[in-house]
Amino acid sequence: MISSSWRVHGPPTISRLFAANGCQDLLPRLHRDWATPVLANRVMGWARIREIDAWLNDHDVSAAAALDDDPSIRFRPWGVWVEPLRGLTQFEASAALARLQAAESSAP
Repeated sequence: MISSSWRVHGPPTISRLFAANGCQDLLPRLHRDWATPVLANRVMGWARIREIDAWLNDHDVSAAAALDDDPSIRFRPWGVWVEPLRGLTQFEASAALARLQAAESSAP
């Protein structure tokens, strides 16, 4: 699922962005309901996690990890904060994988 502000531009724009960054093979693998909702009454600093919460609550998800440069993401068990000036590193990728693996191992 994609929660980026780019999602409001639709699949063609997302497809071009993925292709420009060498990730075109990921688009067909996205969930059919691939974008988080854009909620009314957006609360500055909490909108992104509220949108992700809403998507997760509406779908049967057993494991989740979200990487974002919004610091509020750290307040959710699935959140991994990415320092905007440094970008995604092995540390954040490993943290996301650890959240997914922990959720899978605790599933009934």
